[in-house]
Amino acid sequence: MPLIATVNFIEDGRLGLKLENGRLFEMPLEEGGAEFQVGDKVAVIIAPIGGETEARQALARDILNEMLSS
Repeated sequence: MPLIATVNFIEDGRLGLKLENGRLFEMPLEEGGAEFQVGDKVAVIIAPIGGETEARQALARDILNEMLSS
């Protein structure tokens, strides 16, 4: 399952995400791969190097199962 975070700030080419546990995670904005606005909810996927495809597939399965069950 991904971590859920809220976009906390966007400034100076940095994207700040506030995780559910209150911790702040910062990253370069261009690495986000999408356009964000402060307050947006996002999913953060943590995967080992080389395991990104499997992590995305697992997330897609979770989303599909959630959609089918509602």
